[in-house]
Amino acid sequence: MARDRGARLPESQLTAFGGPFVWLANDDPAAAWEAVVRVDPYWEHVEYQVYHYTLLTARTQILLYEGRAAEAVAEMNREWASVDRALLLHVELVKIYMLFLRARCALANGGIQQATHDCKALERIRAPFAAACAKQISAALAWRAGKRESVRGLLDNAAQQFAEAGFLFFAHSAAWRREQLFGGGTSESEWMAAQGVRNPEAMAQVNAPGFGNYILHSLFC
Repeated sequence: MARDRGARLPESQLTAFGGPFVWLANDDPAAAWEAVVRVDPYWEHVEYQVYHYTLLTARTQILLYEGRAAEAVAEMNREWASVDRALLLHVELVKIYMLFLRARCALANGGIQQATHDCKALERIRAPFAAACAKQISAALAWRAGKRESVRGLLDNAAQQFAEAGFLFFAHSAAWRREQLFGGGTSESEWMAAQGVRNPEAMAQVNAPGFGNYILHSLFC
């Protein structure tokens, strides 16, 4: 293992970028925090670079999983300028992911203006992944605006475009949200279970937030 070899770079990357989802799938955010806290000191005296960015994405997504949206927004606001100064936003994939993550944090916290701003920025990027992100954010914004007739199509498009871009977890999260809102079977719930996701709603609050408070309203109104 990277940790056993003292290989700090691979340990950090494996822990901070994709790593949290291993623990979150097991519904164990405490273990995800433990892993992130372990590698965070490796880079505290190093000029801001990609390792800090991946740690930022890890922290914010764990916070979203735990329902601590306001803290996730605060994390993004605190470090956005540092990511920009490090020129990481000149890397297209990083820019897309950061805009998508900031929009997700904003939606989870009721920040419609920020989510709308980031959605428009994503729409201006000519990349399939950006288009998929924009469609999903648009679906959440439409749901909140009461434009229910367009939500299903937007989520369908987001799921398809995520899949075509190779982001299967986002694709199935968008499809799971569509299935939850509109019914039509249990295939996405079964997919989540097959991947070992123990709490799909909490995971959807990470990957496809912005619908939660309105789901209960739609069921009883």
